[in-house]
Amino acid sequence: RLQWVHSRIRVHAEAMAFFGGGSKEELVATNRLDDLIRQMGKRLFAKWKYDIVHGAVIREAPFLVQWLVRNEYGQRAYADDKAVVADQGVGLASGQGYIFEVTNKAFDCIGSVLGIFE
Repeated sequence: RLQWVHSRIRVHAEAMAFFGGGSKEELVATNRLDDLIRQMGKRLFAKWKYDIVHGAVIREAPFLVQWLVRNEYGQRAYADDKAVVADQGVGLASGQGYIFEVTNKAFDCIGSVLGIFE
């Protein structure tokens, strides 16, 4: 709409100047520009909100889930220090490494199904 107003002013500029319609055309162009600015503001705000949710769900959620699962595994499988010291933490590390690989693969598959290619 703003482009239409500008092209109309460019085509009819001489007639507008001759008949004194400049102030009316300025008002129309300013209103259209204000509409465009408001619309761009709404669009940018919506994109900002989307980016926040996208960042939290797509980028942060897998790490949070992974951390929670690995922590729960460590607490349940190695509740006391004796079990960790007995094998020098090799069992804990390998179990958490397995959880790391499984959760990464699961989130990659979920991302592929949902069409998230990052």
